[in-house]
Amino acid sequence: MKHFHPFYLLLSLIAGIFIALQSRINGGLGLALEDGVSAALYSFTSGTLVLGVIVLSMPSARKGILQLGKKLYSGELPAWMILGGGFGGFLVMTQGLAAGSLGISLFTVAVVAGQGISAILIDTNGLFGVEKRKLNPARLLGAITVLVGVALVVGEPQSKTGLLVLLPLSAGLGLGFQQAANGMVRISSGSAIAATFMNFAVGTLTILIVKVLTIPVTGVPQTYPSDIWLYAGGAVGVMFIAIQVVAVSRIGVLSLGVMLGTGQLVGSVLIDLVFPVAERELNLLTVYGVLLALIGALVVNVRRGS
Repeated sequence: MKHFHPFYLLLSLIAGIFIALQSRINGGLGLALEDGVSAALYSFTSGTLVLGVIVLSMPSARKGILQLGKKLYSGELPAWMILGGGFGGFLVMTQGLAAGSLGISLFTVAVVAGQGISAILIDTNGLFGVEKRKLNPARLLGAITVLVGVALVVGEPQSKTGLLVLLPLSAGLGLGFQQAANGMVRISSGSAIAATFMNFAVGTLTILIVKVLTIPVTGVPQTYPSDIWLYAGGAVGVMFIAIQVVAVSRIGVLSLGVMLGTGQLVGSVLIDLVFPVAERELNLLTVYGVLLALIGALVVNVRRGS
C-alpha cells in the first residue's frame, strides 16, 4: 500500500488553481497585445529571469545545475528528459492564443481532459521513469468521475470556438510528459529549484523559436498594456511548476494530474465568476461538473493501491 501524502495532494490542488490563474493572466495579456505567442514569451522569460536570480543566490541550486549537466553529458540522464519545459511553453502559448476567447472554464476543462488521458497512460504503464501504479477499481472509478465532471463543464461549446478547444486539449496531452520528465530532472539534479529553472529555460527557448518563425506573419506588438498584473504570469508559473516538480515523485503522475485538474476547475470557475476574461455565462452544469471532479479526486487519492 502506497503512503498517503495529504500535504502534497493539497499542494497539487493549489498548483492547479495557480494554473487557472496563469491562464487568466496570459489570456488577458494575449488579448491586450493581440499576439498570444508574444504574451507567452514575456511570461516564460520573466519566470526564467526570476529563477535565474534564485539559482545564482543558492549554492544548492547551482550545485544541482552542475550535477544535472554532468549526468546529461555522461548519458546517465537522457537528453530528451529535459524537454518537459517545451510542453509547458506550448501550454502557455495556448493560454495567450485561446484562453481569452474561450473563457477560463472552457479553456481549463480542455486542458484537464488531455492531461487526464496522458496521466493515466503514463502512471499505469510506468513510462518515462515514473513508478508504475496499478489502476485499481477505486482509482478507475475516481478517474471516470473526474472525466464526467469535465464533460459537464465543457457542455456544448459554440461552433466558432470548436477548433480553438483543440489547442488547450493538445497542450493537456503534453502535461503528463512534462510532469514526469520534470520529476526525473529533479531527482537527477537533487534540487527542485534547478529542475524548475531547466523547465523554464527550455520553455522560453521553445517559445522564442516559435516567435522568430512567426514574426513575418504576426509581427511584433506595437503597444503594451499598462496593467502590471498582466505581466505576472511568469511568477505564477514558477510557483506551480516548482510544486509539480516536488510532488510528482511522491504521489505519482495520475494523482498529481487529478489534483491539478481539480484545482484548475475550481480556480477557473471562481475566475469566470468574479474576474472573467471573456463574456461567457457560468451555469449550473459547470458547478455540478466541478463537484463531480472533487468527488473523483477524493476517491482516487484517499486509498491508493500498490
